[in-house]
Amino acid sequence: MRRNAPSLLCLLLLFSFLFGSCKNDDILNVEGTYSGRFIYTVAISSSGPTISPASIHFENETFTSTAGQNRIPAGGSGTFKVSGKQIEFADTNAWTADFDWQLILNGTYTYKIQSDSLFLTRHTNDGNKYEYRLKRIP
Repeated sequence: MRRNAPSLLCLLLLFSFLFGSCKNDDILNVEGTYSGRFIYTVAISSSGPTISPASIHFENETFTSTAGQNRIPAGGSGTFKVSGKQIEFADTNAWTADFDWQLILNGTYTYKIQSDSLFLTRHTNDGNKYEYRLKRIP
């Protein structure tokens, strides 16, 4: 048993190193304010995407998104949860029925981070695309 002790110790150290150095993709720190563009692409439109200014503030698992002109984007506020490569937004506001509710920051978006930029994208079943291209404001 004593002859195998060094081998067993090396094996335990190797496993500790491997598991201890694994990166947890579920941890995303987006705290802060981001500003940039909202790009709304309608699948059946020949006029191209609609682009509007947008900003989102993240703090303590809550978010606030500003509304753009003509509700593009509509804005929103509530809570958010990160899971894998997705962020699920749960808007908590009451809204009127006179516009496209998909323009509200609500539901599941895929995210991508590059340096100080945050990209959020959502595709709907009808082929429309809702995208935020934002930079963190220092």
